[in-house]
Amino acid sequence: MDFPFDANPAARRLVDERLRYIDHRLMRPLPAHPPPATTPERRRAYLLEEAQELYWNEVRWEQETEEELTEDGELTEMVFPGFLALVDALVVPHLHDGKEDSHRDVVHDLLQWLADRLLRLRAERPDPRARVQEVILADRLIDLVLYRYLLLRPEEVELVDAGRG
Repeated sequence: MDFPFDANPAARRLVDERLRYIDHRLMRPLPAHPPPATTPERRRAYLLEEAQELYWNEVRWEQETEEELTEDGELTEMVFPGFLALVDALVVPHLHDGKEDSHRDVVHDLLQWLADRLLRLRAERPDPRARVQEVILADRLIDLVLYRYLLLRPEEVELVDAGRG
């Protein structure tokens, strides 16, 4: 499938480096990366587009309201509740034609898009406060999506996060 954006090699490296770090921290095999392409191409493109639109809506809402801004920063999980709920739904295995599969391939595409977005934001030399906030949010959001993509248990998330210091 062709991506509707330029998934540059740096974005792929960013995701792969985080995957290697998680793999190093955990003592169990992780799901296949990249996952097998199980979602039909048109549906895959549609789901990716819907996820991107949800991302933009939630970013704009937070920039407008600053509802989740705290003294310690923003709570990424609270800024992107719909987006993360969609990711959860995409990685959950479901029955299709009598066999179990998921839309992890869509989440893989989404991770590449998020990494690309993060790298573009960093390169834009963020001046406005909203842009700086989006860099911080996008960086953490990649981790949160990866945890779901890899089907990590809560104690594994704690282990991975604790190692980042």
